[in-house]
Amino acid sequence: MSNQFANIKSIKDAKQLSVFGIFLKEFFRLFGRHVIGRGPRVFFFRLSGIKVGKNTQLNGALQIMDANYKGIIEIGSYCAISPRVSLVAGSAPPFPHPDLPIESYPIKFGKIIIEDGVWIGTGAVILPGVTIGKHAIIGSNAVVHRNVPPYAIMFGLPAKRIAWRNIKGERVLETIKKV
Repeated sequence: MSNQFANIKSIKDAKQLSVFGIFLKEFFRLFGRHVIGRGPRVFFFRLSGIKVGKNTQLNGALQIMDANYKGIIEIGSYCAISPRVSLVAGSAPPFPHPDLPIESYPIKFGKIIIEDGVWIGTGAVILPGVTIGKHAIIGSNAVVHRNVPPYAIMFGLPAKRIAWRNIKGERVLETIKKV
């Protein structure tokens, strides 16, 4: 996958879409969220600028917040993303106060990379700058704010590793002790 946004330090470093581009992106995402069937949903999300690998399942009500930047979210092949998952790659105030410079707001911005074979449970939230390693599992309603290693099973708020998957995809019996 491309590493185009690896060195982005601020919102000024990325290429923002035009007003018409934003309209088209939102139009395609609206269709992507509500269309029936895996193929059309993936098609519309790809049209909106999201990189999606082959044989990936994107379920309904997927929320993508990318602050109107192209190519900032990449989803690998053979992934399963459950309903109501939120991918938050960028956030900024919609109507900044006119007396305060935009630099004074706590803007979060970073590329989200979901590698091959990842399974994300219903209602999970993936925050800016996160890479989810191959074959990881993210539990329902987990909030991921740090990188996830390959084959990790993550649950909680914030998401913590509770176990590992082995190569065959079975859960490893050894769990991590709570601190």
